[in-house]
Amino acid sequence: MKLTLTFNPLYLILIILIAPYSASAQQANAQRCEPLMHESLSKLVPLLEKNDFANSTQLIESMIATCGTNEFNQRLKITLALISNNNTPSQIDQYFNDGLDQKLIKRWNSTDKKNFQDLFKKQPQEYDFVPLRHPIDSLLKLKAQALLSSASYDWSPQERKLIALFADDFDEIAALSTPSEDQIDIEHYKGKTGILAYVGGYGPLGGRNTTFGYNPTLGITIMSSLNRNFIFEGGIKVRINSSDKNFDYQLYDEVVSVNSSASIFVGGNVGYKVYDRDKYVIIPKLIIGWDMITTGLSETVYNDNYYDEYGDGSSTKFHNVNTLHLGASLATMYRVSKRNYIGLELGYHHTPYQWDNNLVTNIYQHYGSLELFFRF
Repeated sequence: MKLTLTFNPLYLILIILIAPYSASAQQANAQRCEPLMHESLSKLVPLLEKNDFANSTQLIESMIATCGTNEFNQRLKITLALISNNNTPSQIDQYFNDGLDQKLIKRWNSTDKKNFQDLFKKQPQEYDFVPLRHPIDSLLKLKAQALLSSASYDWSPQERKLIALFADDFDEIAALSTPSEDQIDIEHYKGKTGILAYVGGYGPLGGRNTTFGYNPTLGITIMSSLNRNFIFEGGIKVRINSSDKNFDYQLYDEVVSVNSSASIFVGGNVGYKVYDRDKYVIIPKLIIGWDMITTGLSETVYNDNYYDEYGDGSSTKFHNVNTLHLGASLATMYRVSKRNYIGLELGYHHTPYQWDNNLVTNIYQHYGSLELFFRF
């Protein structure tokens, strides 16, 4: 098969027409940004020397609003977050994903050259309008060096690598850039989708004369990659109703007393990885799904208009209690091998069973769970 490429001259005309406006917009942005940066830098150095992070943060936001996101304001923002021991994985991921680390390396290389002043004058925008060898760079390097040597912090490998880059410590960077084969495998497996098997207990939180007591649970779910901060999970869980009472169910014109053998949850959750250090991971989750209580009631339904070659077109209709299942949980995981984790999950569950109009008995709605799980 032969492919033929054609060129539409309208594309060239559009490019010619748009280019001046794009260049004009960039020039206008530079005219607004450069004086702001000059003024901000004169204020930032004394503020950072006094560790006045509140006013420094206001200046950073002002720089971002006028100049947009760039290497300098992100380096500054991440440094303050690290000093304050705030959660930074998403910011660090974005820094690397945007290639800002390569831009900083270029800055350090240009700083070491004899003609650093000429380099900056030719392309000030390339250096975010921050002069090479400016005192702000020296101050941020000192703070990064202090973070590296401090025993008050427990840095992840990625955080330590970025701090070393901020400190212009290429010996440390080289050491961190050659992880062992085990670490490489761990990062590889963290990027894979995981299967989770659950076993635990589920029971009412308070309440009197509740229909369901404390029952065992089993489940299997699929979890998204652990390399991302947002974690998604979906699957099925079954509660074995070994400790329960009869309840009344409206079956057409008759009220029937039934006993449930199992309750089934089908749904998922979204979580956010708030802690990921060495072998430990902590993930709070929000749960949503469909909850069904089996009643043991069923009937055979015949379709007069449909017959297949193997039967008479009949099907079985089950009468179960159906409702929404909402909840929240906290999962703590411990890595036992390169790809396998063991964990505990503590959860709260709200199931408004009275949404089902056929349910006569008022079934309690608030439950708690504690589950042991394995991720493999």
